[in-house]
Amino acid sequence: MTRLRAALLALTLCLGPAGPAFAADQPTDRALPQADVPWRIYIATWRGCEEVCEAFRDYLIRRGLNVDFLVKSAERDVDAIPAMVEEARQLRPDLIATWGTGITLAFVGPYDGIDPERHITDIPVVFMYVSDPVGSKIAVSPEGSGRRMVAGAHYAVPADSQIKAMQSYRDIDRLAMIYNPAEDNSVGAYEQMRRTTLHNDIALIGRPLNLDDNNNPIDEDLAAAVAEVAAEEPDFLVFGSSSYLISNVERFTELSVAHGVPVFSIGEKVLRDAQGLLGLIATLRNIGQVSAYQAERILRDGITPGDLPSAHLSRFLLMVNMPVARELSLYPPMSVVQFAEFLTEPHLTVEPGQ
Repeated sequence: MTRLRAALLALTLCLGPAGPAFAADQPTDRALPQADVPWRIYIATWRGCEEVCEAFRDYLIRRGLNVDFLVKSAERDVDAIPAMVEEARQLRPDLIATWGTGITLAFVGPYDGIDPERHITDIPVVFMYVSDPVGSKIAVSPEGSGRRMVAGAHYAVPADSQIKAMQSYRDIDRLAMIYNPAEDNSVGAYEQMRRTTLHNDIALIGRPLNLDDNNNPIDEDLAAAVAEVAAEEPDFLVFGSSSYLISNVERFTELSVAHGVPVFSIGEKVLRDAQGLLGLIATLRNIGQVSAYQAERILRDGITPGDLPSAHLSRFLLMVNMPVARELSLYPPMSVVQFAEFLTEPHLTVEPGQ
């Protein structure tokens, strides 16, 4: 249990060293506003200003920054994102905050494929809620973005730590993971788990979702995917990184529990608002706050985004959903009881866009 305590106890921030040489973003000279003139921050989100976005705003307000926020949501429509990029380009705010991998890539592009005609290169951008900035080519390395006008935070839970968390709950020989092949972050999370399970001599059943002609997951395929992996009797069904799966989290977990398969997740909402059993999580508020800390240093201290080391969430919270544990008759061992957080109320349904 000593080893697990070190890996799983309360979440804190850990700042790494300065990042590598800059990629091809264009430099700009931006003067700090007068004290009585508010900074303008454009927040680009996928499904409204949820808890990460709210925590980002709240942190800057509590820190006493005079800020006008303009929150724009794609409302889960990929086709709406280019217009948001162009709007931000025309408005020229003091800083842009982007939510999620897809929106961040639309705004800043991959570091090896920056197009000034399509991407923002001369306005500071802080990304939040990006699970794998390096794998998605938003950042050059875990230590820094490597890009003059881009900064952000790494919040993903290492796959090794995920494995240890599941092993703390029950013996595991076989895991399953459903992923969206149209989302880079989803594929990246699956590949990371595949490498880690191979190293730990654990079988991993991978099931990509089938796509329609527009490269979107076929909704009817989700039930089939869960049934197929459940037939292999995995010890946990790992909830992978995917905007599509998050949008269908209630259905995903209901299907899994109906098949008698517990869901493990690194996402807080999978347990709090659905029927995930076990989670090793960075809380949504902390994800928003650490990105806001980066924004504060850019605005208040005048630091160029690329000069900031990446902020890392290095400790995480182990969470158990007890109503689901009772339904599955999978109760936590005493070693987990001593340091986990327990959800004791039945889950609450989250309305779309909340």
